[in-house]
Amino acid sequence: MVDEIIKNNNNLQLSSAMISYLRTLEQIIPIDLRDNFYRNLQDVKVVFDKEILDNKNRSGGKYDCKTNTIYLDRKFIIDDLKKAGLEEADISKTVDQVFLHEFIHMSSAYYDKENDTFIQGFEKKGEETNGGLDEGTTELLSLSIVQPRYNVFSSYTLQYIICSQLFHLIGQENYLRGYYSGTQTKLIDDGLNHLINNVDFSHDYLREIESLHILINSPYESDSLYLIQDKMLDYLKAKLATLANQDEIDLLINQFKSLLITNDNISRLCYNKDKYIKLEKNEKKFNKIINNYQKKANSFYRPRH
Repeated sequence: MVDEIIKNNNNLQLSSAMISYLRTLEQIIPIDLRDNFYRNLQDVKVVFDKEILDNKNRSGGKYDCKTNTIYLDRKFIIDDLKKAGLEEADISKTVDQVFLHEFIHMSSAYYDKENDTFIQGFEKKGEETNGGLDEGTTELLSLSIVQPRYNVFSSYTLQYIICSQLFHLIGQENYLRGYYSGTQTKLIDDGLNHLINNVDFSHDYLREIESLHILINSPYESDSLYLIQDKMLDYLKAKLATLANQDEIDLLINQFKSLLITNDNISRLCYNKDKYIKLEKNEKKFNKIINNYQKKANSFYRPRH
């Protein structure tokens, strides 16, 4: 269906690679929640190489749900990537990833012109903001589809990793339905409360994600990342307690080994690494959790003499 819609939209001139990415996106969206994607794709417009300002900072891409328009500043992206020393093939793939990021925003968006209200991913005009969750999830989906070798251009690296942690806690189906259902964080809350039945705890967890997102460019010390991961580790412990199969336990532990943000890896994840404090406490807590499960696994194995 995607190919037919693109063919009939005279505003779109897309590469074969981008069309392929949009086909993959179509399959990722739950089948009963694809209406916004199809409707918006029919008449979406793309404006290339116009300078984009987001809160006075220049940006590589933007989606305007009121006009159903994607803006992509390719020159800005390419110049930035060349400064980072990327090769042409990697630059091209990263431009596609930024482009797809905006298409993913489009795929979840619904604008009510009569009432001047919109729903987009986890965001809804006039309601509690969830920009960190929304941008992190959009980045998660675009990176998983395009799979660039490097992710040096992203403004949402921490948000993307935090959302990846959340994705593995509540599962793909609940997560994607939450993003595309227009119910803000209801299904995310439900998934978290299934692990730890405490609505205030889940609300605080999601508010901490938003706090980090809002203050991401602040130069001041912050424990927001520590607080997010501290709560995440409580959910991880609860999730592990639901698993009876050792292979599933090992898989989940290994996933979080690669996703935990620590003092050792944060320097390659963001430029202002020194602002995030107390991360050593997250690492200590994580190691305590996994050591308990490794001891349990070893207790099931008794070598024969």
